[in-house]
Amino acid sequence: MSTRHPEPPDGPASMVARPRRIVIYAGIATAVIVGAMLAVGILLRGSADGVSFRPADQVGLIGVGLLFGVLIMVAAARPRVRVDQNGISVRNMIGHRDYGWPVIQRVSFHEGAQWPSLELADDESYPIMAIQAMDRERALAALQRLRALLDRYAVNRPEPTDQAREQARVQAERELAARPLGRLELEDLQRLARKANGSGKK
Repeated sequence: MSTRHPEPPDGPASMVARPRRIVIYAGIATAVIVGAMLAVGILLRGSADGVSFRPADQVGLIGVGLLFGVLIMVAAARPRVRVDQNGISVRNMIGHRDYGWPVIQRVSFHEGAQWPSLELADDESYPIMAIQAMDRERALAALQRLRALLDRYAVNRPEPTDQAREQARVQAERELAARPLGRLELEDLQRLARKANGSGKK
């Protein structure tokens, strides 16, 4: 069950996280789509079968490209997670939920998942798309911070020991490392390996 709550009166949020790599990839995809539609729209004049295109058709194609670009960027940049003493506010590509601390049990990051999830008291879960596995170290830091705040604010939750924090850190690293790499991440690793081999030969 989600609850709405006002902004805390005593200061800014304890944590705000947003994805990074997907925004970069979305920017590249947007540039390619808009550039392609712009080129087609400008070069579109006629065809071999006698079909002619008017300026309005050209503008329409360019407009479609711009629309797709805007939608991609908005969808990629929209996810955000915000934490304060009242609870967690999660905004995904579609949907926005606010949860008070009493209904939050834990933050899980299952093997193979692209982002963690809030596990709730009513046996439900809600994804946190603002923390994405493709961000690697940045995602790990955000996950650790989120879990630390859960330990701090959650109702009737004891203060974790240093050993518990270390175990949580190791578990988070394992969860993140267990996720299969995507094609772009594999290409990044291969590129780094080639650079390392090249520098080693020198």
